[in-house]
Amino acid sequence: MLVINAGVEFVGLEGPEKDQIAVIGDQVDSVCLASYLRKKVGHANIISVEEVKPKQEKKPTAENPV
Repeated sequence: MLVINAGVEFVGLEGPEKDQIAVIGDQVDSVCLASYLRKKVGHANIISVEEVKPKQEKKPTAENPV
């Protein structure tokens, strides 16, 4: 069973021809997503899988208070 919205933060079309889907989130099963797209759409490839590190907040210093 595919649960696509659990932990998904962003879904959008990318690429020069808008023919690529970008999915960003936590605990997204890329293999399951690709299999689902192959069944529903036809052709689907996984281009990359990356770990997205959280942005670190800038802490104010004594010389530069915020």
